[in-house]
Amino acid sequence: HYVSKSVTNDHLYNEQVMRSAESIVVAEGVADAVALSSLGVPVVSPVTISFNAVDLERLNRKSQEFGLRRAEILFDNELSGSGNYAARRVGLKLVERGFVVKILTLPLGPTQLAARSEVVSFLGDDVFRDLERSDPLQRKKLIAEAVPDDSKRAWVMSQVQASKIDAA
Repeated sequence: HYVSKSVTNDHLYNEQVMRSAESIVVAEGVADAVALSSLGVPVVSPVTISFNAVDLERLNRKSQEFGLRRAEILFDNELSGSGNYAARRVGLKLVERGFVVKILTLPLGPTQLAARSEVVSFLGDDVFRDLERSDPLQRKKLIAEAVPDDSKRAWVMSQVQASKIDAA
């Protein structure tokens, strides 16, 4: 199934802003990019759900074309760690291509702080610290081991999801 043969994901959202920017913000998704763009931030985003190799090469090629070599990566700040993990991965790949990179982290609001506090209270300081230090890809497994009861684990996971913040 497809929307149209003419609809492709071979561009970056808002990539025209790269023509006049000295530095570019790379957002995790289009919604975040739209929100930041409305504030006047020179921002691009992949049109797909993740920043893949095609997006990376397009960003690199367009940046070279316009003499742009500075990027700030702004992905979601979530307890799962996947946004920060992906930001570091993309940042390293850009550094390998000659970019000067900063990774930005969104501050948590009261709702996200409360959700994280609930997770800490439930899991305890030691397990929570292990969770924060663990590989993001292993965090669900760690929670499953720490919380064997399905209903309690579902509640913990709902708080993990509630602790997420993004630019949109």
